[in-house]
Amino acid sequence: MIHTVPRYTPKDFIGTRLRLHRVKDAAIFNGWLRSFFGSRVEADVNASKVLEIGDTFRMEANGQRGNFIFEATLQSVEQLDMGANGVVAAIEGTSARLLEARMVTLVLMIGPQPRYAPTPQPFRIRVTGIDGMVNSSGSALEASLLDVSSEGFALFSKREIRLGDTIRFEIATPLGMVRGDGQVMNCRPAPDHPGFHRVGVKVIDLGRLDAPRWARVVQEY
Repeated sequence: MIHTVPRYTPKDFIGTRLRLHRVKDAAIFNGWLRSFFGSRVEADVNASKVLEIGDTFRMEANGQRGNFIFEATLQSVEQLDMGANGVVAAIEGTSARLLEARMVTLVLMIGPQPRYAPTPQPFRIRVTGIDGMVNSSGSALEASLLDVSSEGFALFSKREIRLGDTIRFEIATPLGMVRGDGQVMNCRPAPDHPGFHRVGVKVIDLGRLDAPRWARVVQEY
């Protein structure tokens, strides 16, 4: 039997979750891979830690068909969202940047010998502009999706939803409405949005037409 090596493209990783492990002090950053072209990577990161140009990171992006694992060196720190009160402050006399921001963009250059590995878990991809309704404990509330995967999704909610609750959802995707049932796996205050909660939902049931539509949303968004 002949085994072929999967072919990867930047599209497999753009918009997916990214974990950054800084080499010098083992600090962990989590974010999203904003762009990937050649040896240049841009990562949207939510953090409040001092970063210095030249910092080296071990990084792992969880893509659609595999993981991209590599080392990269920080080239610059750019402010991403002025509307979110983000500030990138310089530390006088050094090349360090203090992140006082809800979300900033890091620009990094990939080092030698990046590698690919099988994906150990369903990949998550960031989404925008997808809204829906969630019915929990007999109450309906509006929600906005943050990310999606084959097994579930994360959403913003103005109300806390109890861990373990079964919810009914209706999501207005670009491919049409998706209806189903889900279980709340986590719920915590959203640090970037006071008064909101970030809720992780595992999909436990989809209709005959909803299941293939959801699969297409995850693969094609």
